[in-house]
Amino acid sequence: MKKDLKYYLILLLAFSAFILYELNKPKELSWRVSLSKRDKNPYGTYILNDLLARTLRQSEVRHSNKTLFELFHEGGTENLLILCQSFNPDESDLNALFEMLDAGANIFIASSAYRGKFRDTLNLEVAGILLNDSLKNLGLNYLGALEDSTPVHFVNPHLGDKNYYFKKRTVIEYFESVDTTRTRVIAENESGYPVMTITPWSNGNIILTTLPLSFTNYYMLWNRNHEFVSGALSYLPDKDVIWTEYYQLGRQESGSPIRFVLSNESLRWAYYIMLFTLLTFVFFEAKRRQRIIPIVKPPENTTLEFAETVSHLYYSHGDHLNLALKKILFFKEHIRTRYYVQTSVLDDDFYQELSNKTGQNIETVQSLFQQIAQVEARKRISETELFNLSKKLDEFLKN
Repeated sequence: MKKDLKYYLILLLAFSAFILYELNKPKELSWRVSLSKRDKNPYGTYILNDLLARTLRQSEVRHSNKTLFELFHEGGTENLLILCQSFNPDESDLNALFEMLDAGANIFIASSAYRGKFRDTLNLEVAGILLNDSLKNLGLNYLGALEDSTPVHFVNPHLGDKNYYFKKRTVIEYFESVDTTRTRVIAENESGYPVMTITPWSNGNIILTTLPLSFTNYYMLWNRNHEFVSGALSYLPDKDVIWTEYYQLGRQESGSPIRFVLSNESLRWAYYIMLFTLLTFVFFEAKRRQRIIPIVKPPENTTLEFAETVSHLYYSHGDHLNLALKKILFFKEHIRTRYYVQTSVLDDDFYQELSNKTGQNIETVQSLFQQIAQVEARKRISETELFNLSKKLDEFLKN
């Protein structure tokens, strides 16, 4: 029975290790457009979420996976942020949206497509093309690959006339037509089509853009495109922000392989207790059978002791010239390894390069190497000359 128990424990440990590995194994880089605040992949919005929390110091950013209908009945009249690839609310959500606007809410929606009654109500028409190569024809040179980039700029002069560049194959949508009687253009693409608009509605505003990918990690870190996001969000007044991910991610239920176990409180606690028991068992078993690890002393570095012994030997024999030459060799080797300056040819170019890299005056450098040349040409030097040379070399090395 005891032998069988050992095999059962091994099997249980292997099964637990497999579950832990599946839960914690590193994820591969995914180029899927998630627009999720938790996603650190290129097309997630982890950086935007972090910057919002830091930027809106006077306001609170609350996250949700609820519909507009649910948010309205919870009293949501703050700023509302929606990032998605296609925005097509049903009738109840659309009614809630306009009721929120009546209550003074400001709604910011970034989506590649607007569909259904929402599009018809606002008289929107979104189109998408691969923009032309007019930038390439201008002869500009931006990011080293401008032929694959397209600029977007703000129309508002207070936000500057700077262009923000995006990959053509990811930013191709624009508003082909908008209701110009009430809608104002905020930003345009290189062809002059609007890509961001603001529409006053009742007591609030609807801010729309066709560039949801500009809010992702990839573009927030590309050049200074985070300034475009900052300028776009500046149209939201200073109030709390509700960021709902329902229209991109849905209810966002757990994607864990053991989500059924974790969703039930009793099963979840049983799972945690089992893991804790197994870890405790492994810890005490490993501690009881662990062998004593002998202490291995690292090898001693006797280089400095050797150098000190040799220097004392030269000094005691009065061989000041030999000691000075050793000091000069060490000094030149230091120049070659630290400043990457060759010492084989001591000409004006050498003095100028060494002066630039060390910050010393060129006269000081020339004077020092003239003294070195004099010592190297001598057959004997005094203790005072050795001391003076050593002092100058040490002072030069310290700077």
